[in-house]
Amino acid sequence: MSHTLLPWILAVPPLFAIACKLYVTLTTVYTDESVSMKNKVVIVTGSNTGIGLYTARALVKSGAHVIIAVRSVDKGNKAKQDIEQDCRDTNKSANGGQITVLKLDLSNLDSVVQFVENFKKLNLPLNVLINNAGMATMTNNVEEATTGVEPMFATNHLGHYLLTKKLLPLLKQSNTEQDPGRVVIVASGAHEMVSELTSDNLERHTKLPLLKKSAIKTASVLKQYGFTKLCNIYHAQHLTNTLKEEGTKNVVVVSLHPGAIKSDMDREVYEWPLWKRIFVVPFYLLLQFMFFKSTQAGAQTSIFAAASPKALAYNGLYLDDLKPRETGHYAKDKSLQKQLIGVSEKLIEDYQ
Repeated sequence: MSHTLLPWILAVPPLFAIACKLYVTLTTVYTDESVSMKNKVVIVTGSNTGIGLYTARALVKSGAHVIIAVRSVDKGNKAKQDIEQDCRDTNKSANGGQITVLKLDLSNLDSVVQFVENFKKLNLPLNVLINNAGMATMTNNVEEATTGVEPMFATNHLGHYLLTKKLLPLLKQSNTEQDPGRVVIVASGAHEMVSELTSDNLERHTKLPLLKKSAIKTASVLKQYGFTKLCNIYHAQHLTNTLKEEGTKNVVVVSLHPGAIKSDMDREVYEWPLWKRIFVVPFYLLLQFMFFKSTQAGAQTSIFAAASPKALAYNGLYLDDLKPRETGHYAKDKSLQKQLIGVSEKLIEDYQ
């Protein structure tokens, strides 16, 4: 090989990485964050970090009273302080936005019930519920789960399912057909990673231990995360159909894909053993640089769904980059959707 060609060959990988980064940056779509949310009350779960934090910040700046619903009140108060400081720095405090921090551990259904009681004590309406919180860590340690429910499933779907059901009467009461309330469910394109899901093994994805004595042939973290995100889409579809069947026209529902995001959800990668991190972290950082969006970019569809009048036209749909997107194969399976809802109802029956 000619020595004159070697520099060009070595330049190809970094140039390709930069080209990918430019493509992601230039194709990111932004919504109008200045849409007025004055006098609106919004609950954002998991809003102390990542896209939830940015979503909460944007809505407070638009005048909303945002309920930061988080597992750690200390972290929630820190997020509140950061948002309030940001509002002062950008002269947005005059819009009248407010913040209240309430404890919510979505993996614990007792905590969900307590959160709803605490929120109702505030005597506030509810205009928007954003089911944003999520985790991407899996365990097969039964001692780590209080109910025998797989923690990722509990946090990403089941806790939100119960939360939404208990808050739905207030959403109906607080809104009108002309200005509907909104349920925004942050799902993910990761739902398309699900494979070999059947009526025989669906319920196994909800239980501990997941990796041992399981009917699931390949239970990986990514596939389980994808399953929980599929559950989010099933939840949105079911809720939309239920509202239509009962004639409710003052609440709209959307699910969405925020994109691959640089967020704290990947923090467990840095807690792996050193020998794993040596190989995985550099590759992961490269992928982040090339393909991942910023938290601001990742929050855009959530903000659009929560605030934009245009989003009302997308009731029941799955959004990506502010517009409808086709779902994956399993998200179209009505039989599996019905089964998942049945399993969810059974798991929450003691908490209603």
